[in-house]
Amino acid sequence: MDAFGKRYGGRQKIMDKVLIIDDDPSALRLIEMYLKKWGYRVSEMSNGNEATPDSVGAIDPDVILLDMMLPGKSGEEILGELRPVFPDTPIIMITSFGSIETAVRTMKVGAYDFVTKPIDPTRLEIMVGNAAKASRMARKLSEFDAAHTARSRHGNIIGSSDAMQKIYEMIDALADSNAPALITGETGTGKELVACAIHDRSARAGKMFVPVNCGALPEGIIESELFGHVRGAFTGAVKDKKGRFELANGGTIFLDEVGDLPTSTQVKLLRVLQEGTYERVGGEQTLKCDARVISATNRDLKAMMAQGKFREDLYYRICVAPVEMPALRARRTDIPQLAEHFLNLLTCNKEQRAGISKAAMDALLDYEWPGNVRQFRNALEFALLKRRGESAIEPRHLPPEILRERGGAEKLKPGRKPALNEISVRDALRRAGGNKAKAARILHVGRATLYRFLRDNNID
Repeated sequence: MDAFGKRYGGRQKIMDKVLIIDDDPSALRLIEMYLKKWGYRVSEMSNGNEATPDSVGAIDPDVILLDMMLPGKSGEEILGELRPVFPDTPIIMITSFGSIETAVRTMKVGAYDFVTKPIDPTRLEIMVGNAAKASRMARKLSEFDAAHTARSRHGNIIGSSDAMQKIYEMIDALADSNAPALITGETGTGKELVACAIHDRSARAGKMFVPVNCGALPEGIIESELFGHVRGAFTGAVKDKKGRFELANGGTIFLDEVGDLPTSTQVKLLRVLQEGTYERVGGEQTLKCDARVISATNRDLKAMMAQGKFREDLYYRICVAPVEMPALRARRTDIPQLAEHFLNLLTCNKEQRAGISKAAMDALLDYEWPGNVRQFRNALEFALLKRRGESAIEPRHLPPEILRERGGAEKLKPGRKPALNEISVRDALRRAGGNKAKAARILHVGRATLYRFLRDNNID
């Protein structure tokens, strides 16, 4: 079961792993018996030469119990080899009363603690329990650091699905280039976040990132906004004004909804891209521009070109490097991660943070999300308002449109679902022409339920 399934499917108990390195068979059997009784998974080695970083790494223990006196290599030597490779794994030294001074010395160079023979089971249980907790905490911190590094590396973009890994690869590739990029995708997929991430990872990061929503600017002022104007150029132009291209000089200008630009402005934008020059509205002085242009649209520019609404020469100038953002429904495995991120973002403190029940999560996984990540965030904000202090978000807290779609997909009594079998599923897929969403509706189950069945039964 993958991490996604563990978290939101059947929860599986994970036991800590303990590696015992001891050449005394009776001591090894006794310690192993205690550890298994307490619920640990146990591996063992009986020779110092076996305990190499590679062999220990293959076991990947949470805690190591290491005898001081071993054939081959001593416990001190092994500690010295393992400590740099496994800095977060607690290593407990096993020693006799006569070697306590040596055991204390090992703690100064990285041992977690020591236990003496004959083994006191009470002391051993407490010591291993504390070490296992410390190991789990270290691993969580390491995972958090790795996630934070990955997140900061690509701005505030959230997601680890295969679809998003391809986007991260494109961001890294484009960061090393000055080529104009065109980011396409449905509304709410995070196109501006990608543009920001490209800028932040590029050599232009020290300069300005200037966003322009081309669809929100009236046709009469858009050229003034982009290229600036001189005093007296039109009524109300009481002083010279710098345009967005001038502000972005040396940095990046982001032209959101570039498909909404009027044809006359498209001509001037093409000149900037071809020659790197322009004039302010009403001005005669030719200005140079060194701004990297990243554009975005949720419109079909090729269809607009065929209709004469978008210039073909401009399209090929802005689309040197195309990036297609996936819809949220195409990367559903990112939904739990996105939910955790937005819930943390939308709540002021830890006490206010909410969990999400499995039923609510299934509803979030089943929904089509036409508004993508932007709609997803709004849905969670709505649910938090309706929750009013309850410990977890339940389906009843979700926006009506999510509940309506789920109700249409599952026409059974609450809590009851039909038992799926391979014959009925394959028949539904055939009737739906391979469309899984339609097949789920035919079967009267949620989309997530069908996906899990297909995955668990290796049905393509």
